[in-house]
Amino acid sequence: PNCGILRYSVANGIHFIDSNSIDKVFYLFPDPWPKTKHHKRRAFNQSFLEEVYRVLKPGAELYLATDVEVVHIHHLEELEIFTKFNIHLVENDSEWQLPITNKERFCREVGIHFDRIIAKKV
Repeated sequence: PNCGILRYSVANGIHFIDSNSIDKVFYLFPDPWPKTKHHKRRAFNQSFLEEVYRVLKPGAELYLATDVEVVHIHHLEELEIFTKFNIHLVENDSEWQLPITNKERFCREVGIHFDRIIAKKV
C-alpha cells in the first residue's frame, strides 16, 4: 500500500511526482548513448537532477550504477556541477544494500566492471 511502480521514461520528466515525497530514486544501468551526437539523448542532466532533488525528501538518496566508464564519469561531472548532493562512490557490496539487478548479475558473471554511486540530498 505504500509503494507504486510505473514503467516510464524519465526523459519525459517527473513533474507529476510531489515535492519531498520520495525516499530513494534508482537510475541503474541506463542506455549509454555513447556517440557524441547522441549525448543530448542522455536523461541524466541538470534538469533531471533538479527534478530528482525536488522529489526527494531531505536526506533521501539517488542510486546510480553503470558498466560504461564514460557514463560513470558523466554522472560524476553532472553531480559535481549540481552541488546539492553528497556523493559517495561505492567500493564494496556491503555499502550497497539493494537487490542485484539482472544487468548487475550479468556483469558479475562475465567479469564486466561496473561503478555505483549513492548521492544523498543535502
